[in-house]
This record gives sequence, C-alpha cells and structure tokens, in this order.
Amino acid sequence: MCGAVPSAPSGAPHTPASECGALATWYQRYSRIGSMFGPSGSIVALIAAEKQGRDPGGSSQDLSVVILSANPIKGRLMKLRKTPIASAVAVALMSVVTPVHAQQSATGSVDTPKSQTQPDATAAQAAKDKAKDATKPSAAKDAEASADAKTAQGEPQVLAQATTPPPATTPPALLPRETITVTGFRFSLERSLETKRNADSVVDVVTADDIGKLPDRNIADAVQRVPGVTISSAAGGEGGFDENDRVSLRGTNPSLTQTLVNGHPIASGDWFVLDQVQTVGRSVSFTLLPSELVSQVIVRKSATADLVEGGVAGNVDIITRRPLDFRKQLTAAASLEAVYADLPKKTDPQISGLINWKNEAGTMGVMVQGFYEKRHLRRDGQELLGYAQISPTSALAAAHPDLANVSYPTLIGSAFFEQVRERQGGLLDVEIKPTNDLTVDFSTFYSHMRATNYNRNWMFWGAHVINGGAGEMPTSYTVTNGTLTSAVFPNLGSPGNNHQYAIVDEIYRPGTYSETAFYDVTASYRATNRLTFTGDVGYTRGVGKTPKQDVFEGDVFNTGATYTMHGISSATDVAFPNGNPSNFAGTSLDWIFGASPAKTEDKETYGQIDGLYMLGMGPWTSVKAGFRAAEHKRNTEQVAQGPNFALDPFN
Repeated sequence: MCGAVPSAPSGAPHTPASECGALATWYQRYSRIGSMFGPSGSIVALIAAEKQGRDPGGSSQDLSVVILSANPIKGRLMKLRKTPIASAVAVALMSVVTPVHAQQSATGSVDTPKSQTQPDATAAQAAKDKAKDATKPSAAKDAEASADAKTAQGEPQVLAQATTPPPATTPPALLPRETITVTGFRFSLERSLETKRNADSVVDVVTADDIGKLPDRNIADAVQRVPGVTISSAAGGEGGFDENDRVSLRGTNPSLTQTLVNGHPIASGDWFVLDQVQTVGRSVSFTLLPSELVSQVIVRKSATADLVEGGVAGNVDIITRRPLDFRKQLTAAASLEAVYADLPKKTDPQISGLINWKNEAGTMGVMVQGFYEKRHLRRDGQELLGYAQISPTSALAAAHPDLANVSYPTLIGSAFFEQVRERQGGLLDVEIKPTNDLTVDFSTFYSHMRATNYNRNWMFWGAHVINGGAGEMPTSYTVTNGTLTSAVFPNLGSPGNNHQYAIVDEIYRPGTYSETAFYDVTASYRATNRLTFTGDVGYTRGVGKTPKQDVFEGDVFNTGATYTMHGISSATDVAFPNGNPSNFAGTSLDWIFGASPAKTEDKETYGQIDGLYMLGMGPWTSVKAGFRAAEHKRNTEQVAQGPNFALDPFN
C-alpha cells in the first residue's frame, strides 16, 4: 500500500513509490470533498488496489464506480461505499474535476506521457451520460458489471472525489435607494408638458415651480412668449409706459380675453384715465398681478363647456400655490431687489416674501405672501396722431396744385411722461384636508397700485396750418409716395395778427390709483371612487380712480414750424424757429381746469358646483356637469370738463 494514504486498509497490497507520489498529490488535492459522501461525515480515502481489481471493502453491497481518465495512477480501481444516487452525483462531479486534475498533472513534477495527461473529451461526455443513467435503479448493476470488466482489461480507473464547497458568504447589504428630485427650470418644463398633454383643449402653459423664479415683472410679461399671445401696455391706446398691461389671443382685442385666477374671475381696475372711462370688456390689468404669485399660467385658446363664459378668444388662467403643495412642513422665501431707471436716474426697491406652514400629517396648511414695489418712470416719446388729405379747394392746393389730395400728419407731438408707481399687496391661503376625500381651500388676495403721473406735450398742429389756417404756405416741401414727408412753414404772424402753429398741454394727476381684490372658497369631495363633487363661491372687486386732473392747454402763435419724417427708422424732426417749448409766455390758453375726476368700479359675485363621474367605458372616460350663477357690475363716473376761461390770464 501507499503509506501516504492514511485511510488505506492494512491488508492492501503495496503500491510502487512512483505511483504513491502521484496518488498522494491527488489525494491531498481532492480528499477534502470526501466528507460529502461518507455516511458519518468521514473522508472517503483513495485506495490503491491491486491490478487484479481486488475489492478492499469486501462488501457485496458496494457499488464500484469507475471513470476513465488520464490519471497518472494506471490500472488502479477506486471504489466508493455509497448508495446508487450518491454514486451518480460523484460521477457527475468527477466528469468536471478529472480534466482539471489531468491538466494540472501535465504541468506538474510527475513524469507522465503527454498522451496520458490530456483529458479525453469523449470519455468526459461518456461520464456525463453514465451519470444520467446512474439515477435509475437498473443502472447500478450495469455500472458495477462494467467496472469489473474494465478492471479485468487493465484500463485506468479513477474514483470521483468531491471537493468541499466554498464557505457560504453573506451577500452585501443593499445600499439605501436614493431619491432624485428634479426641481428648477427642468421640472417646470416637465410640468408644463404634462399639463399640455393631459388637456382636453388647445393650451399653452408657463410654469414657475420655484418661488419667484419668473424673470418678468408681471404675468403679462411672462406669457408674451407663448405662441398666439400678444401684449400691450394698456387698453386705451395711449402708448407704452412701462410694464405690459393687457393680453390678447389670436390677434383679437384684449377685451375679448377672459382672465381667471384658480379658475374663477377676477375684477380689474386701471390707473390710466382713458382706460377708466372706456369699455375694456373682460380684460384685466396685469400691472396688479406680480409674477411672484404664479405657480402656473394656463393659456387656453379653445373653449370647453366647463370654462367660465366671456372669453371669446380664449382665457388666461393664473394658478397660485396651495399650502399643501409644498414639500416641506415649513417653507420660507424672500427676495430683495433694486431697480435702476436710467432716464429718471432713480434706484427703487422690489421686495417680496412668502412663508408656508403645514402640519406633519399634511391635513392643514397656511400660506402668506406679500410684495412691495416702487418704480420711477420717465418716457421721452413722440406720437403721430393720424393723417388727413389736403383738400383740392384749399388755399394751399390752389397755390401748389401738386399737393391736392396728398396725405399729411394732423398732429406730431413730443410727449414727455413721468410717473411714480408703488405696488403693494398680498395673498392669504388656508387649505384643510381632514380626509383623503375632502379638501377645502379659502384664499384672499389684495393688490393696490398708486400711480401719480405727469404728462406734457408740445404738438405741431398740421391740420390747422395746412387745411384750416390763415394762408400759411410752405417755402419748401417733399412728397414721398403720396405723403407730405417734410415742409417748412415760416412765421407769418405778428402781435394782433396771430397765426397758430402748435398746441401745448400739461396734465398732472395726483393720487391716481388702481386696486383689485377677491375672496374665494373652493371645496372638493370624492363621494365614491368614481364620483367627485367640486364647488366654488366668491366675490371680487376692482377699482380705478383719478381723483382730479390739473389740466392746462393752449394755442401757440407766431412761431413758424418745420418737420421732416424719417419713416419708422427714427423719430420725426420738429422745430418751432420763433418759439420756446420750455417757456409758455405769450401762449393763449384755450381752457384750464382742475377737476375732471374719473372712477370705474368693477365687481362680481359668483358661485358654481360641478360633478365628475368616471365611466371607464372604453373611449368614454368621464362625464361632467355643473351649474354656475354670477352677477357682474361695472360703473363709470367722470366729470368731462372743469372751469373754462374765455380770456387768457397769462396774456
């Protein structure tokens, strides 16, 4: 026997030393897995038996399993004292182990022929087939008979020896899953796209999820980039002042655009007197709505049955924030800015702040938001107030026949405008959600803008000089495409023989203001999984008032006049050679007054209830019905003219 194999029985024959070394090496490598097959956990030893195939175990119940391989131990029989199933497992395992052992032996120190060290692929495949057959009861006897036959022929035999499996390792604990929250501009884009995708009509959406992140001063400035939306500075056609004030859809008049806040109407007030005294329809002055209020603006360009009536061209729905929409239990935000205006050379503050609280359960929240803004404005502008044609029967056409039916500017004004604006107000919102099925929200908003303003205008009165004057004739002129684009009118007047060339006016409107407010209560109740009721009731009021107008207007005589038009590329050049626009001495006053107040009040009381039932019937997903009642009033008061002076007190 081989002394290196401790488990060899005492009666086993001696094995040559050259084979003992290889056997010992093989045993040391693979005996560790023998404990898998021993009935009591002992290692199954490798037994070097005689070439005649003597059974060292001596038991007739043993199953001899042989596997052909290139093992350096030639003609040896190794047996396992096992059941047929265990033997089959050993056969399968050995079909994998023995090729590896043969390759290792080929590169080791044992001097073995090359043909004996390379694994036989055919033999390995045969071993796998035998492993499958060994699971059957009849395969045990066939395997034993085959082993005896091959032993008698002296073929090499190797017993499958299992290796000890690697110790079980505990898999590493999974790292906590990170939550990625998208905020800022990218989230605003995603939210806008989601709102458009879920809309039942043609809409465009502007979203400002982060507080105060809209770069514009008011909401009209924010929506002007939406396709199909145009903006204007006011409804009275008096020209641009500062912020955009009105919104129109699809090229229609702003009076045909309905403006809503959280789905309900909002009354409007205007600071400019021309807007106060004319009909502005359902349009709203956006100068009272700072951009800090906005969570989302939905511009609807087509009508649906559940929208508030009045928006012929569409509507603009301003969605404010709700207390329970905030992620954190306590949120505070503030903004402090300074705005410098170049023409008035003034720096003014812009302040806004928000604080929101909600309880830990998320069933109640309160939000308070406030703002204060001051702005000094100055506008140096020019206005052309219409055109007329030179009458063929006029003295000018008689003297210059080529000017008959030529168009000319009736008034060319050099307008100077100054204003100080102070806008202040706030929003209060209380939201209660006692259950998952019921939500009640109360909100109130107030905004007041004080807008004292001063206006002065020195105008060339073309209508009087050309068509109705006292024989004023141009010494030179230019006609371009049927329009009198330049002319020189020398002074023909003298004291006692006045010739009028211009008009001057000054208007001061102290204490002018506009304001808007609303009080609104909304509720939502989910009666069943399919039926939901919503209700809305509220009141809104807007006021625009000019307490008084200090106005003076007069005719300018004996100055002469020249003008040259340059198209839309630059302003028209106007001059009065014998006059001084900064000095009104010698001006004849047509009228002067200090009254002419104006006031407009707009208010509405409303209430509505809606029901939504989810059908779940193929393409018919839901049905919605509701009832709404409202009372809208708009009152305008104005004193058209104050004292009229027949005589010029300055002359």
